[in-house]
Amino acid sequence: MYEVDFFALLTMIIVNSFCAMFLYRKLQGIKKVYFLLSVISIFIYSGFGVSFFAHDFLAQYIIFSTVYIFTLFIVMKDKKKNAIQVATDFKIETSILVSKKSRFTWLINVGTFLFLLTYIVYLFIPELRLSQLWNPPSSLLIGKFERMDLQQSHVILNLASTLKTVLLPIFMIKLYVWKLRGKIVRGLSFILLWLYLEYLSILYIGRYEMVVAMIFIVFYIFADNQTLSLKKKHFIMIGVSIIASLPLLASYQFSRLGANVGDISFADSLRVLSSEISFPKYYAVARDIADIVSPGKYFLWFLVLPIPFFSDKSSVSLLVNRVFSEYVLGIEYGAKGYYVLLPSILGEAIIIYNEYFYWIHAIFLAVLVGSLCKLLWNNRELGVLNLYFSARIVAIGRGGSQGFFGLVINSLIVYLLIKYMVKGLRIRRLNTITIRRIRKNSNLGV
Repeated sequence: MYEVDFFALLTMIIVNSFCAMFLYRKLQGIKKVYFLLSVISIFIYSGFGVSFFAHDFLAQYIIFSTVYIFTLFIVMKDKKKNAIQVATDFKIETSILVSKKSRFTWLINVGTFLFLLTYIVYLFIPELRLSQLWNPPSSLLIGKFERMDLQQSHVILNLASTLKTVLLPIFMIKLYVWKLRGKIVRGLSFILLWLYLEYLSILYIGRYEMVVAMIFIVFYIFADNQTLSLKKKHFIMIGVSIIASLPLLASYQFSRLGANVGDISFADSLRVLSSEISFPKYYAVARDIADIVSPGKYFLWFLVLPIPFFSDKSSVSLLVNRVFSEYVLGIEYGAKGYYVLLPSILGEAIIIYNEYFYWIHAIFLAVLVGSLCKLLWNNRELGVLNLYFSARIVAIGRGGSQGFFGLVINSLIVYLLIKYMVKGLRIRRLNTITIRRIRKNSNLGV
């Protein structure tokens, strides 16, 4: 029986609250969202459980979270800009999106159509499942890994998976266009359609994916078009909604395993909540795993991530959650009885860097998260994608860094490469035209 260490819990709350709230007020717009949700996620999935299951790791948690908070603030902090100038820049940068006569409109429309079309492929291959569009089956965890392996090994399905990831920014640009034009209902309709098709593609959706979807929808409806900021009442709304949905999430936990679900009490809901804070009980195991893994393989994962033919990243790099699950369960991935166990973000840090240098992971993650936020902010057409990633940041404390940054890198790299290549060619063309005009004028002068 685990007992709560109230001193440890109170210490973590005071330290995190003091540091976070002091720095939070100095940030603006969407940066506040990234900052707040990531800090809360780290506390819930690492800190809170330490006071119950891993009292010996109190110091490690305080150091990790404090280093993350201050590093993220330093990376995100910008000089405060004039409000009028910010509004003017926003109007100029988004005018091409709002304009119905923009030459890029058809590209965005075609990209959105192809994005949704890739999901239909899953309903034809490897078997015809088109009827599931109007008669969806229940979500089952059983057979999930077999379905995922099949999609990775099948050439067409693997191509469809790559395309839907690459086209995600285009779809998000379309959602931003509708948001800017005040067509929120249309945007919401397409978000729900996308989430439904995502579910049908693998016939499964995780609990945290439901929470992320709910947060994203709230962000899409209420976030300010210009600053992407939200008010306190919106965060309160999200918190209340999550608490109210606990019985539903508890019911879903049993139903996805194929069990019969009766009346779910609030006590059952609390047991689901307790399972979400129990990850620190494996921190001692994470410390043992650190002796058999190489930090270099973790960084190699980032390098091979965008390369299409490296479908099995585990052969050349480190998949933290898979290694952790296999070690704890004693069962290899894909074998009967295998399921995913999560070490949480602090556990991931201990696995990669060991119990002495885990704080390096806090610096690394904060730099990546802060840089991502600023990158998307500087590409204003990706405003809704920025909101989506800020909603997904809540999963980083639970599932670790690889799931989050895997989606970020694979969805952005092609879009940004093409965008900056086109931009470079346009600048080169303008320079060429300018030089020709100067030479022509100088010849006329002669």
